[in-house]
Parts: sequence; C-alpha cells; structure tokens
Amino acid sequence: MKKTLLIIIISVVVLVLILVLVKGLGKKDGTKVSSEKVVKRNITEIVTASGKVYPEKEVKISPDISGEVVDLKVTQEGDSVHKGQELARIYADVYTMQRDQAAAQDGPAGSAGLEYGRTTPGSQGVDGDRQEDL
Repeated sequence: MKKTLLIIIISVVVLVLILVLVKGLGKKDGTKVSSEKVVKRNITEIVTASGKVYPEKEVKISPDISGEVVDLKVTQEGDSVHKGQELARIYADVYTMQRDQAAAQDGPAGSAGLEYGRTTPGSQGVDGDRQEDL
C-alpha cells in the first residue's frame, strides 16, 4: 500500500507541475495601455459616413424668359439665398425683340389697325363690297 500511495502522490505532484507549466507558458502579456495626467481639453473626432443628404424643402427654379446665362450670382452649391435676391443674369436678346414686337403691335399703329378692321352696321367697307360681288 505504501507503494501505491507513493505512486498516487508522485502522479498528483507531476500533474500539478504540468498544469502550472502550461498555465505559465500560455500566459500572454496584457494589453498595453498608456496613461497621462488629467487635463481639461476639447475632444475632436472626425467621422466619415456615406449616404445621401435630402433637403428639407426643394425649390424648382425656372426663368420666365429664355436666354443665355451671362452672370451667375450663386457660386457654390449649398449657398444660402434670400427672397428677392438676384440669382443670375440672362442675356435676353430674343426676349427683348419679342417684347419690342409686342409693344409695336399694341402701340398706336397696332390699335389703328384694329380699328380699321371693325365696321359699323350699314358700312361694310371694302371687304363687304367684295363679298357682295361674290
């Protein structure tokens, strides 16, 4: 019995030594950290994200007249604008010609032409005589 007891004690001691060695070899150095003195300061962190930005209110801008844009007052996308602010200048040569033509038609010569086309009952004018001949 002494022999078996001695074998058991030696086995336990060897087993404990193996466990201690395995635990000691498997031990890693911990995570290295740094520390510094406490100081009050601002924390600045840059965050990068991807996605789409949608406006609160979308406004469609279209001119009343057509023409070439010669001067753009809003230079960058996202600039703030105010009600009544001039956004762009348009070279409106075509618009100016159309406006002048309309003014010429509605002016004194244009109104006289309208009066000439009207007839009073009883006088049918030159066109009335022609219709009677036909």
